[in-house]
Amino acid sequence: MEPNLNQQNANSSSAFLPMLFVSLAMLIFVTWQFTLVWKQQSALKNIQKTRTQLVQNSQKVQNELQGLAVGLIELARAGDPDAVRLVQGYGIAQSQPAAGAPVPAAR
Repeated sequence: MEPNLNQQNANSSSAFLPMLFVSLAMLIFVTWQFTLVWKQQSALKNIQKTRTQLVQNSQKVQNELQGLAVGLIELARAGDPDAVRLVQGYGIAQSQPAAGAPVPAAR
């Protein structure tokens, strides 16, 4: 009878190896997912930084353009014929700021 018991033990497999492989596969998958999320987060932070700089640059250009338009309107009011022609040709007008809104400084 002992040969039968030894033969059954040799034929039966342990659950250790399949569980080890499944655990390793899950560990690799989770590590891969973590790496992807980390890279995406870094890329999004860089994009946000770039967009913030672009917004600041566009606000600077907008303020300079507004100052240029205000200066052109002032020249037209002073009687400069070229400035009058430009203001009338492009329909440049100075609007009154809303109540409580800060007045932008001309540069």
